[in-house]
Amino acid sequence: MKTKEKINSGITLVALVITIVVLLILAGITIMTLKETSLLKNTKLAKNEMENAQNLEKSTIDGYENKINEIVVGTTRENSQSTTDDILWDGVADTVDQEYTLNKPVNNYKRLIFYSALSTNHGVKQNISSMVMETEDIKFPGDTGYVGLQFIISGVFNTSTMYSFRITFTDTDKFKIQSKSIQGWASSAYARIYKVIGIK
Repeated sequence: MKTKEKINSGITLVALVITIVVLLILAGITIMTLKETSLLKNTKLAKNEMENAQNLEKSTIDGYENKINEIVVGTTRENSQSTTDDILWDGVADTVDQEYTLNKPVNNYKRLIFYSALSTNHGVKQNISSMVMETEDIKFPGDTGYVGLQFIISGVFNTSTMYSFRITFTDTDKFKIQSKSIQGWASSAYARIYKVIGIK
């Protein structure tokens, strides 16, 4: 009886040793396979690429949200002026060949922002667009090299409706609309420049 128990325990021990050896061999093969196929490295690269893509997507979405907030909420520069910005003109400029006088000469500022709009109601500011110009690029009649320099402000209401203004400066504190056009909308539509901001 004792001999039989010894044989059984011996078989159990041998089976355990064989099992451990087989597991070690399988583990070694698995590790070698992972190393040779660079699976771990590829997994890490994939993780990094996914994180970069997520960061890019987040920054893109944030940019879109900021733009939407500017348009919908009205957090444009026009409504959040800094202390170095001045409103040089505020009103309705929509008549060709008429001069409009600014509060201060443009030479006092580094750049100007012209705001324009298109709508079916004269008092409503829809489809707002703006143009920034460097004041060092502005020339006046009498300046050397003056060739009737024009600046073009344009806006798009949809894919088939566009408007534009061509403006020029007749003096250091006066601008004039040389021409304006509206394409793709009723003749009753109002296109106008309504604000000029100077940035020091």
